[in-house]
Amino acid sequence: MENTLALWLVKHRNYLALASVLLTLALALGAKNLYLNTNYNVFFDADDAQMVAHEQQQSEFTKTDNLVLLLTPKDAPTIFTEAGLHAVFDITERAWSTPFAIRVDSLTNFQHSYAENDDLVVADLLLEPEPLSQSDLERLQNIATNEPRLRNRIIAADGKSTLINVSVELPAYPHASASHSERVNMLLARDTAIRDVVAYGEALQQALSADYPELSVHLLGETVINQRLADASDRDAASLIPVMFLVIVIILGILLRSAVSIVAALGVILFAIVASIGLNGWLGAAMNMVNMVAPIIILTIAVCDSVHVLANYLDQLSQGDEPEQAMHHSLRINLQPVFITSLTTAVGFLTLNFSPSPPFRDLGSLCAFGVMYAMLMTITLLPAIAVKFIRSAKPVTRKDRTLTRASNWIIQHQTLALGIATVTTVVCLAFIPQNEIDDDPARYFKTHNPYRMAVDFSQTSLPGINDINFTLDCGTPDCIYQPEFLHGADKFASWLRTQDNVETVISYVEVIKKINANFHDDQSDQFKLPEDSAQIAQYNLLYELSLPYGLDLNTLTNMDKSAIKVAAFVRQTSTGNFLELESAAADWLTQDLQLSAPRGSSIRMMFSSLGEENIRGMIWGALFALLGVTLTILASLRSLRYGLISLVANSFPALIAIGIWGMTIAHVNMAVAAVFSITLGIIVDDSVHFISKYRYARLHKNYTPEDAIDYTMRNVGGALFVTTLVLTIGFGLLCFSDFNLNAYLGGLTALTVVVALVFDYLVLPPLLIKFDKQGT
Repeated sequence: MENTLALWLVKHRNYLALASVLLTLALALGAKNLYLNTNYNVFFDADDAQMVAHEQQQSEFTKTDNLVLLLTPKDAPTIFTEAGLHAVFDITERAWSTPFAIRVDSLTNFQHSYAENDDLVVADLLLEPEPLSQSDLERLQNIATNEPRLRNRIIAADGKSTLINVSVELPAYPHASASHSERVNMLLARDTAIRDVVAYGEALQQALSADYPELSVHLLGETVINQRLADASDRDAASLIPVMFLVIVIILGILLRSAVSIVAALGVILFAIVASIGLNGWLGAAMNMVNMVAPIIILTIAVCDSVHVLANYLDQLSQGDEPEQAMHHSLRINLQPVFITSLTTAVGFLTLNFSPSPPFRDLGSLCAFGVMYAMLMTITLLPAIAVKFIRSAKPVTRKDRTLTRASNWIIQHQTLALGIATVTTVVCLAFIPQNEIDDDPARYFKTHNPYRMAVDFSQTSLPGINDINFTLDCGTPDCIYQPEFLHGADKFASWLRTQDNVETVISYVEVIKKINANFHDDQSDQFKLPEDSAQIAQYNLLYELSLPYGLDLNTLTNMDKSAIKVAAFVRQTSTGNFLELESAAADWLTQDLQLSAPRGSSIRMMFSSLGEENIRGMIWGALFALLGVTLTILASLRSLRYGLISLVANSFPALIAIGIWGMTIAHVNMAVAAVFSITLGIIVDDSVHFISKYRYARLHKNYTPEDAIDYTMRNVGGALFVTTLVLTIGFGLLCFSDFNLNAYLGGLTALTVVVALVFDYLVLPPLLIKFDKQGT
């Protein structure tokens, strides 16, 4: 069958090449529909439970889209100096000019309340930047560091670091039913707004560095993380793809020694990339920070097909074959392995559709199509170019000594080779449990990224940066004034404060307790809830009437006073600990307050839950990939024996690599969870080409198993090393991405590819010799 198909492909190569060009042009036209979405929402389906809960909370309370300026004196032990407080006052005033700002919360404009006779006075903690005495400074520090709504949230307990939180009202994120044009326009408006907010923040940060050199200023907040995601995507596209093309050109030049061959291989790669991206445009899918690396992945994998076909073609030309005859021979021996490896690689990528995160599903589908399209171009476009423009090749003196020595050593020391592989595998598998799920969005960036640096700095200065927000709904308008409801909320807040990693808890209860104390001469024993709902309602009214514009209670209560928000601010902790805290809190609310659906929400909760769901999804994906790849190999090789041997060679490398990851990095995010499925399809290339050449030696040359191994190592061992090198460099380049989802995906995939080659060299020869004594 391979012989007949190879003859047909060579005979009709010019028509097939023309059809390939026309098909690629048609697909490429879809690029006009492409658009970029780098908002964090892109990681979630529209009906994702955590995102729905977060958006529901956003609609009830003041939105949490924000820009945060974290201020810390470089030398002074506290911000409570005259210069420090005047700086905070000035920066607060400047922060109101942030584009789309609807609210600014800081130490100086905190609405401090106290009673004056029978009147409630609510005013900024620092009304004017007037001269302050030492006693004034001590009084202000005492008030701020003992105020529950400020301590460890706006001001550190030691009084040194403080933050200014700018809440912004951004253009709406596209809804699920939006048309393509509406989605593009809404994303463009939102991205522009985010860019303007962050640009203002960066300009303000630079100005503050000049105006207040004694202060360290860091930028945080949701707008910043969104902009850093966009920056990382732009940087990867602008730097990594060109570098990878250069690397491929160099490797092809060394391997193929022909300028036309290099151009032909690059043509196949470019056609595959252009067609894949164009198809994405026709489907109306967005490009994002994850699937932006698809061209690098397609480029890396696609080159392997071209290398196998061109290398054999050039080899036959060097032996005196005519071009058509040489191409027929190359296609005949490469059609099956190229098809099998392309199909299994596509199957591996398609299993990313088990992920609950849309960008990973898009990446899987995009790469699967690109890999198969590259295979199609390799057998349709490449033969026409090669036969037309590459008519001869110089004989190459083979240097097989290293490979011969390697095959001889493995044949002579089969038991030792298997022993080394077995011991290494067992040791590495033992370290797999050391990997810890860590889907903290801050850790999606490298440590040198400005946002990551700001987050890391905050962990030592004002650590409660991760929040979990609980909506306590009492069911009817104005029901939050009921003492029983508020007592329950107070107990919940007190319970949260006792939990590990909780830095501080803020709720509406503290407002009412503070006002009650104000009307009782600020006696500490009166910092409690009144027992009369009418009095609570009156306190609420007096307080709200005293608040300035933009500093209302909508951060803590909804509009009709039927629900309050309890916000727990949590120190840096693992995803598992974070989810356990939220689950325990939900159980407490269900059992003690009998509230329905009391789940906590926040951006960190969204990513933590997604990471856990992704692990479960990718376990199913890995099983499906293993089944699909195994069945494909069994059907293609038409041999249960060879199929099972290939299964052994393909299953363990990814597990070994994950074990090595556990010894070193030990952090597992959504990308790492997908590596087994992805690499399973890729590393099949080694075992399939190895087994195919081995079978060819056994069936057509009548070699013994030992001689067939030697033949295989000499004829395919070098090519496998080169393709492994290409894959390692291609995926390894992703390690230079600032975005750790891409960096971890590339790093672990590159490690797996290397492990797979070594594993195949050590394991496949002994297994083939042992189980193939009877021939085929």
